[in-house]
Amino acid sequence: MRSLALAGAAFVLGTIATPAIVCAQAAPFSARVVRVELAVPTSRGVHYVELAPSVGRAILSFRPRGSGRFATVTFGMREPFADRAIARVVPTVRLPDLQPGTLLRLDLALDDAAPDRPLAQVVDQAQLDAEDATTRRLADFAVFFIGIFVSLAVANAFVFAFVRDRSYLIYCAWMLVNALFATTYLHRSAWAWLWPHLSLPDIGTQAAIVMLEMLFLLAFARSFMQTARIVPRLDRLVLRLAIAIGALAALAAYAFPSVRLVGPIDGFVLFLMLTIAFVALVFVLGLAALRAGSRPARFFVGSNALVSLIASALALATVAGHEVTGTSAYLALMGGQSIEGWILFGALASRLDETIRAHLTDALTGIANRRAFDECLAREWERAARDRRPIALLLMDVDRFKAFNDTYGHVQGDRALRAIARAIGENVHRPGDICARYGGEEFAVILADTDASGASEVAETILQSVRALARPHRGSPLGILTVSIGVAVAVPQPGTSPSIVQPADAALYRAKRDGRDRAES
Repeated sequence: MRSLALAGAAFVLGTIATPAIVCAQAAPFSARVVRVELAVPTSRGVHYVELAPSVGRAILSFRPRGSGRFATVTFGMREPFADRAIARVVPTVRLPDLQPGTLLRLDLALDDAAPDRPLAQVVDQAQLDAEDATTRRLADFAVFFIGIFVSLAVANAFVFAFVRDRSYLIYCAWMLVNALFATTYLHRSAWAWLWPHLSLPDIGTQAAIVMLEMLFLLAFARSFMQTARIVPRLDRLVLRLAIAIGALAALAAYAFPSVRLVGPIDGFVLFLMLTIAFVALVFVLGLAALRAGSRPARFFVGSNALVSLIASALALATVAGHEVTGTSAYLALMGGQSIEGWILFGALASRLDETIRAHLTDALTGIANRRAFDECLAREWERAARDRRPIALLLMDVDRFKAFNDTYGHVQGDRALRAIARAIGENVHRPGDICARYGGEEFAVILADTDASGASEVAETILQSVRALARPHRGSPLGILTVSIGVAVAVPQPGTSPSIVQPADAALYRAKRDGRDRAES
């Protein structure tokens, strides 16, 4: 439970801490105020005034029919979703019955200078219904992608609970932030679902979530590819540059998003450019790890290349003033992130398989270890009892191995054990069989569904394979390294525990007593 709580920290940070940070700013992000004038259309029917997400506050002024005084309506992105007269994330108010051509005046306080749409426009009911239909369709897409990210996060949280590899936990947090990003990218879902009672500027919320994504992207890349060990100097440099870029991005997004800096570059544009630089920096780190021979880097670079290209293209398009909040752009970005998530999920699954294999593999010889032997014996014993079929066990001991080590040294002894393990393994082919290092210079072979004749045949073949190695041994009467084998066969009874090791060990003792380099049953 503790690990799951840690894995959910990113979601808590995104849904609670991020709005809190944004709301902590008492003043609007920008003091820029724009006045816009619109006219009531001449067409009949109900009309609405719709604002762009960049408008934090708007004061709509108009003169009602038969009145000499102006009436005002205040609305905008800073108005909590729960308080809006019309439940739309895009701020919208319904116009009263006004004379066609009536002048509408809007004083707009902008939170950012994003040029993604007109700052304000008058729409009729048909236009509003069409936009709402698009919104519902995009919300369906959002739910689909959120489901992907959350399911990936939950799966890896459970894996982390068992293996305690922090790469799984960081991946989990990263996927949760991706899910949060999927709710906010199109200014659609997050306000209604997550914080309907808060007053949030759009750019501040977007910036906070993007910076969370940047943080977990870098953290996962470093942990997954182990760059601190593989490319330590570059890893330290990238970490320092990433901290500097992150600090500048936060400053640009929260201090002067609409302030012109150089030419057409304002704080919002600078934030996008810094985001591109950060993504490129992490990708370069991946390339360096790939060049250094990191196997995980192949997965990371291959998956990250697509989503980085899409994200950079969308950011550059926004800098150039193009519309990037359409359905196709959303599907491209979320699709790229989903593909990246699945590829890296597969890579983590592969790492888990390698971890399990490492726990069940003998480090010296590369064959199964004692733990794997015990698990296989219990499994095959139960299966043999269920099917009423025989099971055979071969226990082997390298003859006079202590004398071999004393004569040739432990390095040569290790090489001899590896060679013998390969010779034994070459004679164990079936999926249900296993060749394992039982301990020290002892080996074992489990043969499922094998009678006494078949077990003796395999034992004799192994004896010949070890002799064929012709590894010199001055302490042996034969002059070469050999093994002795004890063979036992049983037909287990249901409900019994494995009891075949003792007779195999007794047979091995007889083989060594009667001259070695032989098999006894």
